[in-house]
Amino acid sequence: MASRRAAKPTLRIAAFLAAARAGEAPNRPWLQARFGISRTQAARDVQALRDLGAPLGFDELLNGYALRDLDWQPPGSPLPAVSTPIQEIAGVAARALVEAWNPQLGILLRGEAGAAVEQALVVTTSHGAHVEPALLLLLADAIARARRLRIVYDPAWSVGDAGGEAKAREVSPWLIQIADGHPYLHAHCHLRKDHRAFHLSGLREAVALEAIAKPRPVDLRQRVAGRLGVGGDIGADKVATVHLRGAWARWVLRERWHPQQSDRWVAADVLERRVRFGLEAALVRRLLPGGADVEVISPPSLVKAFRGAVTALAQAMTERAE
Repeated sequence: MASRRAAKPTLRIAAFLAAARAGEAPNRPWLQARFGISRTQAARDVQALRDLGAPLGFDELLNGYALRDLDWQPPGSPLPAVSTPIQEIAGVAARALVEAWNPQLGILLRGEAGAAVEQALVVTTSHGAHVEPALLLLLADAIARARRLRIVYDPAWSVGDAGGEAKAREVSPWLIQIADGHPYLHAHCHLRKDHRAFHLSGLREAVALEAIAKPRPVDLRQRVAGRLGVGGDIGADKVATVHLRGAWARWVLRERWHPQQSDRWVAADVLERRVRFGLEAALVRRLLPGGADVEVISPPSLVKAFRGAVTALAQAMTERAE
């Protein structure tokens, strides 16, 4: 916190201006949280920007300020260049995404050629869940300060430990993981007295507490990184064997579902894939687009889940056709 309080007014003003220009709707609490200053000092900083002639407008819907003229610059000497918290997080996330996709390219990004690669590379995805930037900042701050959170969590599936209903609980946040485009908060749940992974879209409320968080296991990052299987939940150790045919097999052969997956051609046009997974439902959703070109070999629980999903889909389509 000391470094935050030591930030000069020009740096705080520059950060506020950059956030407003980026559409992040900063306000006085935003300044307080980022720089550890008082409410009065935050108000002075906003007024200082107004005194410089900044065309600030307050957005009631977003509860923050926006620049009416995005090209506006303060008169006199330029303000220091800064990145907004969301820009910093976006940069880290983009590099992590590239490294997960191609570890060798990730190493290259950290080297001397990194800047050239970043200029030449565009990473896009239409798969994943939306996360409010303010929530991500709150979680990151709580993890950095080792503070507990009070959350209200509403699991998407009835198999969740809250029985499909929103439930308040206290957690010690440890790590944010993005898996297959979906963000999870790894934390110690003081309600369940165990390690849990919470999908961020299910967090209905999150409030930072002053209570010190339970220390993070030293090997957590390594253990989480090893659970990249489809639906890789905590403690997942299951391995699926599936047979894929035709064009679907040739397409899937190009996809990496897990770093340690194994593929082999068991017939002229039949690909056998062995891959780790966590939840049957997650792997079933991955396999369903293959339709008749998919045969699940093992384990029995996955065979049953896949057959059940196919039967239910066929029955629903028949009923709708009638």
